Amino acid sequence: MKPFSLLFLILSLLHPPLYAQSQLLINESFDGTSAIWYTDATESYSCKIHHGSYQIENKTKGGNSFSIPALIDPALDFEIEASLMLTGGTDNYGFGLFAKDIRSSANQKEHYFTISGNGLYSLSTFSPIQKLIVTKPWTTSTTVRQGYHQPNVLKIKKTQTQTSFFINDTLVYSTPGNYFWGTKIGFVVYNEAQVHVDYITVKQDRGLSNELVNTKPLIKENMGSAINTKHDEFFPVISSDGNTLYLGVSGDENNVPDKERDDVWYSTSNSDGTWSKRQNIGYPINNAASNFVISVTPDNNSLILHDMYDEKANWKGNGFSISHRNENGWSIPEDMLVDKYYTLGNRVSYCISPDRKVLLLAIEREDGLGQNDLYVSFQKRNNTWTVPKNMGSTINTYGDEESPFVAADGKTLYFSTNGKMGYGNNDIFMTKRLDDTWTHWSEPVNLGSNINSENWDAYYTIPASADYAYLVSDKNSIGLSDIFRIKVSDEAKPEPVVIIYGKVLDKNTHQPLGATISYHNLSTSEDAGSARSNPEDGSYKIILPYGKAYGFLAEKKDFLAESDNMDLTATSAYTEIERNLYLSPIEIGKTITLNNVFFVRSKPELIPDSYSELDRLVTIMNDNPELKIELSGHTDNVGDAAINLKLSEQRVQTIKTYLTSKHISPKRITGKGYGGTRPVASNATEETRKLNRRVEFTVISK
Repeated sequence: MKPFSLLFLILSLLHPPLYAQSQLLINESFDGTSAIWYTDATESYSCKIHHGSYQIENKTKGGNSFSIPALIDPALDFEIEASLMLTGGTDNYGFGLFAKDIRSSANQKEHYFTISGNGLYSLSTFSPIQKLIVTKPWTTSTTVRQGYHQPNVLKIKKTQTQTSFFINDTLVYSTPGNYFWGTKIGFVVYNEAQVHVDYITVKQDRGLSNELVNTKPLIKENMGSAINTKHDEFFPVISSDGNTLYLGVSGDENNVPDKERDDVWYSTSNSDGTWSKRQNIGYPINNAASNFVISVTPDNNSLILHDMYDEKANWKGNGFSISHRNENGWSIPEDMLVDKYYTLGNRVSYCISPDRKVLLLAIEREDGLGQNDLYVSFQKRNNTWTVPKNMGSTINTYGDEESPFVAADGKTLYFSTNGKMGYGNNDIFMTKRLDDTWTHWSEPVNLGSNINSENWDAYYTIPASADYAYLVSDKNSIGLSDIFRIKVSDEAKPEPVVIIYGKVLDKNTHQPLGATISYHNLSTSEDAGSARSNPEDGSYKIILPYGKAYGFLAEKKDFLAESDNMDLTATSAYTEIERNLYLSPIEIGKTITLNNVFFVRSKPELIPDSYSELDRLVTIMNDNPELKIELSGHTDNVGDAAINLKLSEQRVQTIKTYLTSKHISPKRITGKGYGGTRPVASNATEETRKLNRRVEFTVISK
């Protein structure tokens, strides 16, 4: 045998639908109805489907392979069978079955089970690192039907203990373990030979994937010519309010610097429900590299981007970055550094959680279970992130997981995979996070035939309202892959959330301010996330999941914040609530209400929910060492006035004691209780009396 080179023809394989018999993964008789096998003619080979066979002619002294993706689970038993017949050319060179594991972590091993027209068979393996390893050298076998136009049936049967090789139903060789396996299955033909393949089958009892039962039929709508064109549209990311759609576009003549690069485009919704003509987002987001948005923060004021940028917004390297909205558009993206980041594959996709603390990565690594797996990385500080950790076998398979998206509730994950039984090459699944490790998940469920087609489906993204989902599909597309939308069924919705929106304003002038908005769990003081306000109009948005009480406020250097809070311990429906946040310049005489300081009813004892608010006051005083304040305590006017006065004085003393315990000098803090003598609202109802029960501080020196 002579050395050979291989030509790999990568094609799409159609899985049988969920409702079909799962035992038969591939059942190809080349009757003309299949379009998944490559057909072409070049100087080195030709291949076509004709008269019920796949007809291959090899024209070189080496070898060519012809294969399709075949996602056989290597952990389960399987069987591969094909009928091949030599019809011309030399009879002393091989032809037969071919498999390749295309994972880079598996060194992309190739396996060959070949026979020749003069009665020989062979088993061999090739990898770029180990080169050619001959397991069974060319051996004479009486089971091989010699000569031309003699059909030979090759079969490979893998069990839990061994892999067996059959020629015309006769066992010729067995070896322990899983020897012949790949994510691509097909045929190899050496030297100048012509071979006809009559059929190929792949059988494996993989079982059916869980499928979501949708009670109503839903229609997948193409987003139309305002967004989709003849080009390749991909990676949609919808803003939390559902009003801005970011997408990647390949091949458009208006891409920067040319159509060969992938660019970020965007479209905004109109009041009548239509969408504006898409626009290129331009510099500094788009450059000479391939650009796309990974996630948009809930406030729509920051974009998480693929790859890193230098100070002139040129491509700097693989990784991640973040750009913030400013007065001129978007800032030059800043690095987000993930410890020990690498990927062995060529395709990547990512998303970030709504609280901006968790990054999910669809990448291929040495510890992966298949091709791309889903990994999780946690934010540390200063835009640095932990080493990616595999999210586990409940989600990840021997196949290819991609396009993760975490819904607004921070618990529901949608992703695409070809490693679970579905309707097409890639289907979209849904799973729920079970704990804070991000490695324990509910069993994924297929979103069903409303969402998934017999083709490739991925990149599922939904706004906080979860009314519509946006995704990519190449079925019924205008050109290549297009952006579609579909109503989200009740069964596929994440848990409801609340959007808090409004403006950050200067309390003195009511002018809008660009600021950082932080929110936290009142019970634990744990940071729950952050956002930014738009520096042009002060607008902001944050997403708060139900089940907890939250405090939130805007923060800006040289300003004092007036905090707000929201009790969401009782779950309800999706809601949007408007709350403006106020900042006051640090100046003498300025009074700020400590809205998130709470006491036990009718007592001066602090409730632990107050600590985070007081700790922020400690930070302000540490950042402004000359600052001196006067604390003032207030009650409503219900009950004995003397008792109310005493209670307000005791509460002021409690807060002063807390601040001094944090090493704030008592000389910087004075205080007084006023009882119910200084109301800011009516005492006629309980709702307004709450406003009068408050603690404030006033700047007396700075």
